[in-house]
Amino acid sequence: MDLSLIIVIAAAFGLGLMLALLLMSRRRGAGNDDARSDIQEVSGRLAQMAESQAAVQARLAEQMQAQERALSKAVEERLADFSKRIGDR
Repeated sequence: MDLSLIIVIAAAFGLGLMLALLLMSRRRGAGNDDARSDIQEVSGRLAQMAESQAAVQARLAEQMQAQERALSKAVEERLADFSKRIGDR
């Protein structure tokens, strides 16, 4: 598996776990102060996860662009070689 896919899956799992914990604490009748602090904590974690995902997405975009450039270069080289072979005949 690709590292970025693992990171995305872990982030999604973490988000689901945090939301489940938040919902469970609300059902237990936690006070408003506890719920607010939980919400603030979850919001902070979500912001961190969003920043992390943005960084991963940027890195993936760079990798894809590098692969595209390498593929384009390889295709151009092969086409030039093929054209040279056809021209020599």
